[in-house]
Amino acid sequence: MPGPAASGPGDIVADPRLVESGTMYAADWYKLRDDSPAVDKALTLFQVTRDFLGRPRGTVPDMGAIEK
Repeated sequence: MPGPAASGPGDIVADPRLVESGTMYAADWYKLRDDSPAVDKALTLFQVTRDFLGRPRGTVPDMGAIEK
């Protein structure tokens, strides 16, 4: 676990609970599981409307580059 200086408000220091879902080297090789602590926990930024894969971000986005 990182010390208090390494984390701040809104940080989640936990197992991200990823599942292997694609092929090696694909952008979506690992995805968040439904029970991931990162699901629906990101800040909503009106400037960011799509995820890394070009899919729409939800109204309560997930942490990370790819929306579950």
